[in-house]
Parts: sequence; C-alpha cells; structure tokens
Amino acid sequence: MMNLLTHDSHSGLYKRKVQMKIDQLRLLCFVILPFILITGCSQSPEELKKALFDAVKTEDVSTVKRCISDKANVNDPETLGGWSALHYAARSGNPQIVKMLLDAGADPNYVGTLPNQTGTALSMKPLILAQASLSLAKSAQDNPTLHWVDPNQEKQLRSPGAVARFDEVCKLLEAVTKD
Repeated sequence: MMNLLTHDSHSGLYKRKVQMKIDQLRLLCFVILPFILITGCSQSPEELKKALFDAVKTEDVSTVKRCISDKANVNDPETLGGWSALHYAARSGNPQIVKMLLDAGADPNYVGTLPNQTGTALSMKPLILAQASLSLAKSAQDNPTLHWVDPNQEKQLRSPGAVARFDEVCKLLEAVTKD
C-alpha cells in the first residue's frame, strides 16, 4: 500500500487526510475521553430532578442513590404540586429512601407549597404525610372492605409490613422535624 501512495499523484493529500484522522483519534483518546471519565456524563439539573422524583415515586433505591451522588437538589420542589422528593418518600413509606434523602440534606420542615398555595391541602410537612399514611395503613389492615380511589395506594397500604414501614418513616421524620 505504501508503494501505491508514493506513486499516486494525490499521495500528499491522502497522507495529510490520514494524518488528520490520526490526530483526531489522539485528541479523542488522550483529551476528550479522559475528560468524560473524570467529569462524568452528567445530566442537566432538570433531568436529574425528574430522575430523582421518578425514582422516589417508584421506590427505585439504586437510582435515588445515583441521583444523590450526582448532586441532585433534594430540596427542589416538583413543579406540579410543590412537594419535595421527601414528601413523596414519606407518602410511599420507604424508610430507606427517607433516610437517604435526609442524609443528603432534604429539609423535613418544608411544607411543600408553590407560590400562592399556602394553607391548601397540599401544604404540609413530610411528617404529616407519613402520619396520615400510617393511619390509612392501620385502617386498611383493620378494615378489608375499605377502598381508595387510587388502587396503587391501596395496594401499598395493604401490603405486608406497611404499618411497620410507615411507623419507621414517622420516627425518622419526628427526630428531625421542628414543630
């Protein structure tokens, strides 16, 4: 192949193109890839926020852990209702996620409101949600004929160990919530 290049009238142009490709590969291998590995391919703050809320709502512990390690703002309220990730974790009764969020700096005293929403049914601390869910879980265990509008919440409240989980969440939040 080298003999063909030296006898070809365009060999100088071809050699320059090959050298350019080699230089591009060097840049990729020695500059760009190490930078990506060091800094990580991070998500935008909004993508991270969405991933955190989705993970909390579906009780995906590993994704919550990843979002926290990727520096998701655990106190950033959801745009729709004004609740923080801690509100949803308290409502779902997952003590592991509640503890992870608290350890990451989640504010247990945030009342979960958007502007002009103070005093509505949506404005409450995560502890109140956990206590209400604990009460509902106890009712669900005691009264099998009681039904909720949300079948997912009903299934969650009737699941084995629901009362114990919500009780543990309440204790975690009581320890850090101000009156």
